Amino acid sequence: MSRRERPVRPDDPDADAPEWWRRSSSLRRVPIIAAIVLGVILIRAGQGTPPPALRKSCTTPAFALSVQSSPSHQALQWTATGPPGMHYQLGIGVSGFVSTQGKLIAEPDPGLTRAQTQAASPQLTMGASCTNSSHFGLVVPPGTYTVRLFRLSGTRALPSAAVVAEQTLTVTDR
Repeated sequence: MSRRERPVRPDDPDADAPEWWRRSSSLRRVPIIAAIVLGVILIRAGQGTPPPALRKSCTTPAFALSVQSSPSHQALQWTATGPPGMHYQLGIGVSGFVSTQGKLIAEPDPGLTRAQTQAASPQLTMGASCTNSSHFGLVVPPGTYTVRLFRLSGTRALPSAAVVAEQTLTVTDR
């Protein structure tokens, strides 16, 4: 036995095999290590980009979009802040809401049709952290729009909505 050869264990089924064959048992760990590394890479890639930064305020509602200009049919991220318990909704090209039979009906900005408006979020409630983030797919046609954050209030029979923040968004043709 040379200096580099490992001693043979008595219960080794490969005792009479060449040294390189016996050392290959350590190579069985390579697929496990590769799977772990690949898993970490896939998890990191799936996390995507963080939502847009916005200074937290538990008193003043505000929101931020990930970009101010985007091609149509792209995903945009947003972050909103405001008082805990505040009910709110983001709308694109929506100037306000009309309360009809206990429901809020979006009214488009002047010069736009209902087809040129979009709810950029469902109706949400601000949590105790005073911030919330999400994303939406941009489905309005190319043009310049006002994105507004509405505070929702009122009763079930007579709901209301008021603009508390707004930003301009340009939608391009790709």
